[in-house]
Amino acid sequence: MKISLFTPWNIRCGIADYSFYLKSGLEKCGLEIEVVPLENDKSLRNFIRIGKKMNNADIAHIQHEYSFFENNIMPGGLISFFLGALKYFFFVKQIKIPVVITLHELFLPKKAITFRAIKFVHRVIFSISAKNIVHRNAHREELISIGIDADKIAVIPHPIGEAKTENLDTLFFNKYSWAQNKKILAIFGFIAERKGYEIALEAIKDIDNCVLLIAGDRHPYERSNYLYKLKKRIKTLCLERKVNIMGYVPEQDIPNLMNAVDIVLAPYTHMSASGSLRVAISYHKPIIASNISPMREICNDGLSMLLFRAGDSHDLKANILRLLDDINLQKSLSESSICYATEHSYDNIVKKYYLSLYKDIADEFLKPRIR
Repeated sequence: MKISLFTPWNIRCGIADYSFYLKSGLEKCGLEIEVVPLENDKSLRNFIRIGKKMNNADIAHIQHEYSFFENNIMPGGLISFFLGALKYFFFVKQIKIPVVITLHELFLPKKAITFRAIKFVHRVIFSISAKNIVHRNAHREELISIGIDADKIAVIPHPIGEAKTENLDTLFFNKYSWAQNKKILAIFGFIAERKGYEIALEAIKDIDNCVLLIAGDRHPYERSNYLYKLKKRIKTLCLERKVNIMGYVPEQDIPNLMNAVDIVLAPYTHMSASGSLRVAISYHKPIIASNISPMREICNDGLSMLLFRAGDSHDLKANILRLLDDINLQKSLSESSICYATEHSYDNIVKKYYLSLYKDIADEFLKPRIR
């Protein structure tokens, strides 16, 4: 069976990394994968051209994020949203084989004046798919609420990549004077306002002997000025010597970086799925996260994390102090992540979910012509 995979490719993007490992896992199971990469040209004409390229396979699999089709959508404006939806509609209508789509974000604002229009657009564009993959049960319920047939929705957990632990540089952080002899707390991934950095700043500002590492940069498709606001807030709180924004971390430096980090923070105000959180899990780091619905769902799925009241910097501070002071608790959280990462590896997720999903679609739509 051949799958055409539409995705960002060979760029700094969590979904590009996700697709790389997914492709590898699928190919290990004997599937043929042809990558059809997202391009910088976001014109309608170009998406029509790309859509036609998807037909050289048995099944088309689209990795979907709103900004792939139009900038300034998340959390941006309605005009950009509708333009992106229009491009996606004409893109997917060029595809004459069954379509699977993985929804990495779901944008359903609750304001009544806009909700009905956005609900209608989502129902139109996602009803085209043979199957819509989401990573959370909450997103399944949201899709059902806007009129997507429950049989067209599959909940597949976000896979966990494999940590690289060979040839580590144990002196990696010695070149950073601000980190020497300090406990290192870290927030990973592309910088976005929804990750709750200000909550972390307030929480750590009075904790002695620790530094906060913000390991990330603005996403290539991000157009907001939030990074400037974050730097300004750090300066206002006089935390320049306690907080360091490292910028984008090259893949070859991630193992050394993760090896040096003591605790990973995820003070998110909202999220759909977080590839950067999965990196922390793959390196078996103790995690303190906000108690928003996606984090509780991950915990219910078997991962032990410390959860604090979302938006409450005092509660985050209390949990940081508790974890720094309890070596046994750190060890327990790390051991939990080892089990979770093994169970949710790309190879296991592919075998447990993707192979049967593709087979069911092939049996329904393609049996007379399947390769």
